[in-house]
Amino acid sequence: MANTQPRVNSLFNTYMAYFENTELANDLEKYILSLQSIGIDSNIATKIKHNLKESKFNFFKRDEEVIKKSINYFASCLKLLLNKLYKEDSAYRINFVDSWYHIGSKYSVHHVHKHPGCSWCGVFYVNPGENSSGNTVFLSPINSDFKDYGNKYLFDNEALAVQPKIGQLVMFPSYLQHFQSLYEGDETRIVIAFNCAVYRNS
Repeated sequence: MANTQPRVNSLFNTYMAYFENTELANDLEKYILSLQSIGIDSNIATKIKHNLKESKFNFFKRDEEVIKKSINYFASCLKLLLNKLYKEDSAYRINFVDSWYHIGSKYSVHHVHKHPGCSWCGVFYVNPGENSSGNTVFLSPINSDFKDYGNKYLFDNEALAVQPKIGQLVMFPSYLQHFQSLYEGDETRIVIAFNCAVYRNS
């Protein structure tokens, strides 16, 4: 007898995680606004960033208490995520490979990119400004050069737009391409981003 019911697997899952800490966002906003931010100090991919000020990529190397607090919080969030994914209880060692902040003004945008040299990335919305615009849009990592009804499911889920809110942390794997859509608010928009390498304690 033929089996007419297919066995279906879901392959290549992509995981993202969301956390929230408004107290840390308020502390970081005060600190970042106290700094002298001029332009794109990182000097990296300047052609895909518009109406943005960007720090160098060593923001977490600073010795201030708010930075130490941020490092501890972001590391603890990633550890919680990984323990949930791997169903274990490990302390892990988190290395913040890069860390920086953006200050965006009206009509700021950051075009499509991804973050090399790490396994996990984070975006923390210190102050999203007027959050009706300036979404972070993540693109599906599955690419197809052919489209018909047979692979419609791929194109039904080809992008995820995250509407920023104060104190929200989004953690995502580094292979995900993403971009900041056009920000149209008058209020200053402040975001922190970081890249992580992860090591498991034996």
